[in-house]
Amino acid sequence: MFAIERQNKIKEILFKEKRVDVYELSKRFSVTEVTIRRDLDKLEKEGFLIKTYGGAVLKEDFSPGNEPYAEDETLEEKSL
Repeated sequence: MFAIERQNKIKEILFKEKRVDVYELSKRFSVTEVTIRRDLDKLEKEGFLIKTYGGAVLKEDFSPGNEPYAEDETLEEKSL
């Protein structure tokens, strides 16, 4: 699974459950906790979530209509 796919799945989980746990995500996606933390860092920079100790919560003022898409960034990065 590519990072962007994993991050989109994390977003789906956050919309549904309003919170995520680093350990649970690492087991679910079969990646290290460090990888999940990097994903959460990226999503926090996008303004999607707020990191907490051991996980993250959906940013309260974030709604699905306001979602910035990282796919455009990924396409630009690939062309470099």
